[in-house]
Amino acid sequence: MSMSSPYKKNASRMTALASSGSEIDGNASVPAGRINPRTGNVISSNTESLFGQNGHLNAGSKAEAAEAGAVFHKRLEKGQVRRAFQRDMTTAQRQVQADRVRMAFDAPAGDIRGLQAIAQVMGNEIHTALGRESFARNVLMLQNLNQGEDGRITVERKDVVAYQVMEAGVAVPAEIRQFFAYPAHFSIAGQVLMTNKEIAASPNDMLERAYNKLVEQILRQEDLSLIAMARRAAAAVNDLVLFGTMTPAILSRAQLQITGWTLPVASMIMSYDLWNDIRTDPEWANYFDPVTKKEILMEGSVSELFGIQIVTDGFRDKNLRVLDAGEAFLFTAPEALGVMQIRTDLKTTAVDRYPLGEDKRGFFASETIGMLLPHSRGVVRMLRGA
Repeated sequence: MSMSSPYKKNASRMTALASSGSEIDGNASVPAGRINPRTGNVISSNTESLFGQNGHLNAGSKAEAAEAGAVFHKRLEKGQVRRAFQRDMTTAQRQVQADRVRMAFDAPAGDIRGLQAIAQVMGNEIHTALGRESFARNVLMLQNLNQGEDGRITVERKDVVAYQVMEAGVAVPAEIRQFFAYPAHFSIAGQVLMTNKEIAASPNDMLERAYNKLVEQILRQEDLSLIAMARRAAAAVNDLVLFGTMTPAILSRAQLQITGWTLPVASMIMSYDLWNDIRTDPEWANYFDPVTKKEILMEGSVSELFGIQIVTDGFRDKNLRVLDAGEAFLFTAPEALGVMQIRTDLKTTAVDRYPLGEDKRGFFASETIGMLLPHSRGVVRMLRGA
């Protein structure tokens, strides 16, 4: 059994699915700009790039960095920049990939060896993306279970009500009567199927679309499960923090609920509209330290406040977001909060429906995990009032 709690402030870049294995940066010429306060649209610069050669935002102050980060968010919303889990490739690498796809899909019916090789590489990259992007894998303690291991975890207090996930997105209470607990395990799966017509029409992009859809399916289910569990746990012990505008006093009030139990506050997940409160309110000017590195921004990390790492789902595609508008959560350190167990790691396999009389081939990915949050004291929910 191995355990880790990887809240990453630095992350490696995705490697392209190509024979060279080289890392591709991309997005080097994203234009700088500023946000029109009246319309909310970006006024682009004709001379400056949003990022420098070092991969950091071009900014001379914290305020400029926060503004540049907001411009970057707008670019992502309009699809002008690839998102964190989307891979950048050169034209040559895309051609290599397209040739591999054609060879795999031109194989006789029932021969999926080429597709299976692609599926294995794709599975490795999806696993890497989940490690960086998944809120659940960064907020909770990760525990990889060995074959035959029962998954028992030790808890500090008995006779408490914990919360666990029974199926993706569904959290229920669980009474703990002993100094140990057994998280329930459930499966998360995703599938992408394509017809010959779809493959022939755009072989260069087909694999990218399949990869993106699988990441979306798995990632969203993991994080919906975490948020469902956090919403229930936050209401068990600590008070809901209602507010009109996010201010330092509001965050401090929420933080004190966790530190009052002698627990540290390690991370905060917030909807992007709350980050707009922070970056535009002068009251925050002396407190926040905006993130400027592109790779970290794309993974949702926007700042550090009072020693708390601030992460948002606003840099994700809209169908990947899991927070309500005006919603935020404070979490204690993973080892003091809860666990995400990996019963069977993510596996990706090729799918061929030809033997069943269907013109469809593609990929299927699945994992079996468990989530348990026995320490409700370590989570606080914040919500903007009507």
